[in-house]
Amino acid sequence: MFAKRLQLQQETSDLLRDPRRRGPEFQLMHVTDQILQPPTDKVRAKSFVELGFDPAVAQAAESVVKATSGESAVLKPTEIQARTAVVVNQWAASPPADTEKSALQGVLVAAETGSGKTLAYLAPVFDVLRRHEAEYNAQMDAYNAALAEAQTQQQAVRDQLAAAQADATSVTDGGDGAPATDAAAPAPAMPKLPKKPIPLRRPGYPRAVVLVPSHDLLRQVGKVAKVMSHEARLRVVAMTTSTPLQHQKRIIADPVDILLTTPGSLVEFLGKGRVALAETRLIIFDEADFIFDQGFSTEALKAIKLVQEVAQARSRHGAASTARPILALDGDKHPSTRAYHANAAPARHALCLMVTATLPKSLHNSMQVLFAEGGLHMVTTSALHRPLAKCRQKFIDVPKQYQANQHLAVLDVLKQHRESGLPGSVLVFCNRRAAVDALHSYLATTKRIPNVFKLVGVQSAEERASVWHEFDQTESAILVSLVVNYDFPDSAIEYLHRIGRTARAGGPGYAVSLITKDSRELATAIQERLKQKASFAVTK
Repeated sequence: MFAKRLQLQQETSDLLRDPRRRGPEFQLMHVTDQILQPPTDKVRAKSFVELGFDPAVAQAAESVVKATSGESAVLKPTEIQARTAVVVNQWAASPPADTEKSALQGVLVAAETGSGKTLAYLAPVFDVLRRHEAEYNAQMDAYNAALAEAQTQQQAVRDQLAAAQADATSVTDGGDGAPATDAAAPAPAMPKLPKKPIPLRRPGYPRAVVLVPSHDLLRQVGKVAKVMSHEARLRVVAMTTSTPLQHQKRIIADPVDILLTTPGSLVEFLGKGRVALAETRLIIFDEADFIFDQGFSTEALKAIKLVQEVAQARSRHGAASTARPILALDGDKHPSTRAYHANAAPARHALCLMVTATLPKSLHNSMQVLFAEGGLHMVTTSALHRPLAKCRQKFIDVPKQYQANQHLAVLDVLKQHRESGLPGSVLVFCNRRAAVDALHSYLATTKRIPNVFKLVGVQSAEERASVWHEFDQTESAILVSLVVNYDFPDSAIEYLHRIGRTARAGGPGYAVSLITKDSRELATAIQERLKQKASFAVTK
C-alpha cells in the first residue's frame, strides 16, 4: 500500500512536470525558505501606517479594505501587502542608480489568490508618487526662494549701476563740462536667475503604468485605484484602444499620475504618440503569468525595454546629478531621450513589478534573464501554490453521477447552493464560448433561473462592464461564495486562478469542479495534491 502511494505521488509529479502532457506553463515553482524574505518588524505591521506609508495613502488603503470587505473588516495589511511595501520602500529610499546596468530593477510579487495583491502594489505606488511630489514641491520652494534672492540681488546691482552713472555725469574738471579723467570702477556682475525645474506632471507622460491582460481585470483594478485616488489625491485613468478617440484625447489632455491599460493598447498608444514613457518610474504587470504566457509577451517586453532605455539614458547623463530628459510636449510621436537639462528634478532609477497568483518556471526564468543586470527581487508567501485554507473543493464525476449530462450537474449544484442559505453569488467557468451560450440558455430560458448573466470574449468593453455592474448590483452579490468549473481548467495555473475568485481575504468559499473523461487525469492529480495538503508546484 505504501509503495502504491509512493507510485501515485510520483505519477502526479510527472503529470505536473511533463510539458508534453500538460504544457510548460503548468510547471509551477516550488517556494523554499531561501526564496522567502526573512520576517521583519514591518512585515508584521498591524496597520498601514506602520508600513511607513504617507498618512493619506494609509487612509486610502484602509478605505479599500472597507470597500471590499465591509466596514467591520480588520484593517491590518496582509502578508504580501507588508512584504511588497518593505521592498518598494527600500527601492524608493535607495540613491539613484550610478550605472546603466542597475537603472531598471525588477520585483516579482507572487502570492495566492485572494491575498490582496492589487492593494499590495497600488499602495506602494501611490506612496512613491506622493513622495516624489513632496520632493518636487521642496525643490520648487527652494527655486522660488533662490529666484527671489537673485531678483533682489539684480535690483541691487541695477541701483548701484544707476547711482554710479549719475555720479559720473555730475563730475566735471574745472567747470568746462569735461568728465573726470580718473579710472572708473569696474561694473558689478549681474547675478544670474536660477532655472525653473521641469514640471513633475505633464500631459501624456504617466508617472506609473499598470498593465493587465483583460478589460475585466482593468475594471476591477480601476475600482480599487479610484477609491485610493479620492484619499491620496492622484489622477488615475483607465484607457484602452476601445476607448473612444475623443475621450482618449480628453483623458490625456491633463497630466496623468497612473495609467491603467493593456499591453496591446499601450504599444498602440506609444506608436501613435498619445503617451510616452519618458517620465515613467514604475511599471506594473498584474497577472504577469497570463501576460507573459498567453501571447502578450512581445508587447510587455517592448514596454519594459522603453522604460529601461529611458532609465539608462538618465544614468548616462548623471544618475546622481540633477539630469532629466527634455522632451517635446506637442506633435512629437517619438520624443528624444538624449537631450538633458541640468535644472530638472533628480534623476531616478525605474522599478518593474511583476504581480502574479502563480509562479511558472518559465516566467521566473524569463525575469532572471531580463533583470540579470539591474537585479531581480522575489516577494512571495509560504501559501503560494497551495490549496486555499478556507475554500472547500468538491469534484463531481459527471459520467458516473449524471450520465455525462453537465447541465444537470450544474443545475443540481446551484439548487444545493440555494437551499444551503449561504450568502454570495456564483461564478461558472466554461472553456469555450459555445458552452457559455448553451449553459446560459439552459439556465435562464429552459429552467427560468433568475439573475443569470454571461460574459464572453466577443462582447465589447462597454457590454462587459454593464454585465459586471448588473452582476455586482444583484442581491447577495457582494461576495462570490461559490465557483463552479463547468469545464475543467486546462492547467494548475487556471485552476488556482478560478477557485481564487472565492475565499477572498481569508474568508470562506466553495468551489465545485465537474470532471469528464477528458479532464479526469489532471483532476486526479490535483485531487491527490489536495489530499496531501501539498503545494501544486514541482520540487525539481
